[in-house]
Amino acid sequence: MKAIVIATTKDRSEWAKQCFDSLKGYKRYPVIILDSYEYELGKIRWMFENTTVDEFLFLQDSVELKNTDWLDAVFDYNGSVSLAERPFFMYLGKYRRKALERLELPYIASKQQAIDLEATWTKQYSELDEHIKLYSLTDTNIFREHLGRRNMIIENEDLIKYKHIWSSEMVYDY
Repeated sequence: MKAIVIATTKDRSEWAKQCFDSLKGYKRYPVIILDSYEYELGKIRWMFENTTVDEFLFLQDSVELKNTDWLDAVFDYNGSVSLAERPFFMYLGKYRRKALERLELPYIASKQQAIDLEATWTKQYSELDEHIKLYSLTDTNIFREHLGRRNMIIENEDLIKYKHIWSSEMVYDY
């Protein structure tokens, strides 16, 4: 089974709705809205431990798709897919159970730990499975208010990522 996962928390219903609505009409695979207070890697672990999904596209609720034309190519590729510059930077991408089975899925205690593992854990993951990088999404100097907060805008022809934390001084635990 394959699915699209939107990672969110209860206090972010506007963000989850925006991400879900941007999938407008895409019906090839189900959409799972995963609502928990765990950081991204905790949500990836939850999918692995609590479902039988073989492959899933992981999107934070702060992602808005401009179109869904590219989704079939992601799911048709026989491997993992990164949606950002470095392998699975920002945790955005398609994960496969057969690679997750071979890797520790740690419990994350803080936002700083989640950020640190964004580089190291995702690199380990990418070494366990054939993968492609779909986009070269990287940090920008473009900022905009959106849904009540200031965001760094990372964007291409297919999606927008509204990034809320872009420097170490902004890290806080909640």
